[in-house]
Amino acid sequence: MQEIEDAAKACVCGNLRKASRAITQFYDKQLGPSGITITQLALLRTISIGNSSTISKISKDMYMDRTTLTRNLDLLKKQDFIKIESSSDKRKRIVTLTNRGKAQITKALPLWERAQGVIIEKFGKGNWREINTGLKEISNIARFN
Repeated sequence: MQEIEDAAKACVCGNLRKASRAITQFYDKQLGPSGITITQLALLRTISIGNSSTISKISKDMYMDRTTLTRNLDLLKKQDFIKIESSSDKRKRIVTLTNRGKAQITKALPLWERAQGVIIEKFGKGNWREINTGLKEISNIARFN
């Protein structure tokens, strides 16, 4: 039984998922007044950065499976934050931000900045830089192996 407990405590995946759930709940609470979640804000920012992106590219950029991504994009489309259109290549769909989506990012950004500031202040800038680098490395290891 101790072996199972030790494995659970040491599990990279389990610990990252636990931290991810905790930080997601924190950001969602902070973003509450904006009416969107951190996942929705991240998607809107990704779409904004790429101007117009295909669903496949967004999926790759967000490390998100297409089913989950499609479900999240449908919610953003219903709120008129994005539009999804066919491209000249019928196999691809193009996602673009609407004016309402741009306004939503503007509304949520100060709340995100405040949440980000709290975490970095309490965790420490140096600690954040170090863990951020480590998280990128872990993501690359998982993605390319």
